[in-house]
Amino acid sequence: MDSRTEIARGWDLFHLGAFAEAESLLSNRTRDDEAVHLLLWIALRRGDAESKCRYGALLGESLDPNLSAFGRAHENVALATLNLSMKPWLSADSKWARSEIAYAHALSAFMRGSEADIRTELAAAVPQNAEQRVRYSQLRAWAKALGDNFEDQAVHLLHALTRALDEKVDRALVAIIAGSLALILREVELGELGARADELLERVEWPEDATTYRFYAQRALAWRKAAHGEWIPAMHLLDATLAVAPDSLRRGLIFADRARVSRAIGECVGAASSCAAAIECFVGTDWDRARDDEAIGVMSSMDVLAADSERVRPLFERVSTIQVSKMIGDGHGKRFDAFRHFAISYLADSQEALRHAQVAYGLFKGMKFVHRATKCALRAVEVGGGARWKIRVERLILPYPRSLAALQYERMQAPINQIRGRRREVVNLLVGTDKTAKEIGEMLGMAEGTVRVHIKHINKILNVENRAQLVRRYGAAGSAA
Repeated sequence: MDSRTEIARGWDLFHLGAFAEAESLLSNRTRDDEAVHLLLWIALRRGDAESKCRYGALLGESLDPNLSAFGRAHENVALATLNLSMKPWLSADSKWARSEIAYAHALSAFMRGSEADIRTELAAAVPQNAEQRVRYSQLRAWAKALGDNFEDQAVHLLHALTRALDEKVDRALVAIIAGSLALILREVELGELGARADELLERVEWPEDATTYRFYAQRALAWRKAAHGEWIPAMHLLDATLAVAPDSLRRGLIFADRARVSRAIGECVGAASSCAAAIECFVGTDWDRARDDEAIGVMSSMDVLAADSERVRPLFERVSTIQVSKMIGDGHGKRFDAFRHFAISYLADSQEALRHAQVAYGLFKGMKFVHRATKCALRAVEVGGGARWKIRVERLILPYPRSLAALQYERMQAPINQIRGRRREVVNLLVGTDKTAKEIGEMLGMAEGTVRVHIKHINKILNVENRAQLVRRYGAAGSAA
């Protein structure tokens, strides 16, 4: 196969998202401008800063002023990503190359956290093709995250994804936008726009190579099915998403989701097994190479992981120090802080847990992360937050009567779950063993008379007349507790 044919084949593979095959085909042609041009595009789609630097520098030496300016522009963005000094910017002759330079300037402004500069840079450019128009819409969406405006970011990404699908840009770019939208769709309630986003995500043709973007989009769709009580489809989609998880950490996120669903439908063994698998995946992650949303992924799973607090406390301390991307806001941002407080609320004791749940609730509400705010309100109820927190939960779950949160609240309100402390210990022994009151007292270190007083109060609370009724009505619930 001659050089031109190989490069043409490489572009075809690029548009299908088969990056590994395209890169393998062209890796020995780094003296050919067009081959390096394509290799740079592959690095851009992968978000590989080191490869962007390498191929951008090579293309910057091209005798074609437009390719040279394109290479230098994206090399400079990569240098900024790596916290290295930029090179002098080059000018270009064509409108296409000038638009690429403007886009690179806007990306640099994004990394500086300047939303105003992003708007200025993009306004000065005139996109010349569908791919540029889509990327400009995508960057405008990402800019909204700088002000923690995730609802507007989702709306902009929805528009960008519509344009990307209608204008038939390459699969990888479609997947990047779809994955970014899905991350927000899991947290922010978009009403009718959410249904529109679901439709668009179903239309996406995913890249042939596995990507994190495909993973997050499928995971969000599974979660939305679970939110509407479609348990079996949700579990099937989680299984399919596990197959495309690109690394150990993402597999851990799926196991955590499986644990939540299993817990909601009463499969205690499945929930415990999935929780253990999630912890193994997170502990096995190379945290020295982690960046962006990895830390938040672990913190967001702490409602599941906290069942094994001894193992997850050191893990939490480790991920708390990881820097995250500008897409989460300036520095660590409100989103990072919200998830950190959310995680601590599951690791701390009652009073401290309530305080952190309240802080996380306020932050999530401010960002319109409705579903996560509901989870914080549930945690507040769980640790004794009182009537006002119950009112908040009931208001938040009203549109989702079959959601995970609704089922959790229903269980929390069951009479059996109103029995706590020493009485809970007595209930567990009453329904789980055939011990007498005297034997239960000996096991728990209390007088037989005290045990009988507890039993009297338990029967009154649960509206049963004797132990036989208690076992028939609450045996499974007592054992599970």
